[in-house]
Amino acid sequence: MNTTLLAFFIVAFISLVAAWRVITDPSILHAGLWMGLSFVGVAGIFLLLEAEFLAGVQVLVYVGAITTIILFGIMLSDVGEVRVGPEPPGWVQAGAAWHRGLRHAFPLLVAAGFAGTMLGLYTQSGWGQLRERPLELAGLSVGGIGRELFSTFALPFEIASLVLLAALLGAIVLAMREEER
Repeated sequence: MNTTLLAFFIVAFISLVAAWRVITDPSILHAGLWMGLSFVGVAGIFLLLEAEFLAGVQVLVYVGAITTIILFGIMLSDVGEVRVGPEPPGWVQAGAAWHRGLRHAFPLLVAAGFAGTMLGLYTQSGWGQLRERPLELAGLSVGGIGRELFSTFALPFEIASLVLLAALLGAIVLAMREEER
């Protein structure tokens, strides 16, 4: 086993454990932090696959922006909205223990089914042969993507940023209206 494969298994294991904890952690703040670790693990997998651009985008967009916005949203929420309600009666707690076990096992079963499906698709397709081509020959180098993004696709890139800015301003206006009520 070479070091790249070993590193892949370590990073993949960390990502899977973090993703599992996102679903099963009772604290929503901790679940947000686990989600950030899972995104960092995916960026590590992109690096191992020699897709530096995707790893950078993963860190900037998902770890830097999405995780931060979710954590800010959790921290700025009213405490009553985030806290768990009063303790249920004993007969409900017995059913809750079974539900908690199912809550931990179900994501693992779904992930195993998805992994089996993806492995089957990978073995039946010719995707393994695509890996033999150098990335520069396919036009997927970081420099090539940057040149295309800021020359050919500069206008759509700027339009997308304006649409996102308009959506952000709209969300702020809607939040301010709700706060005034």
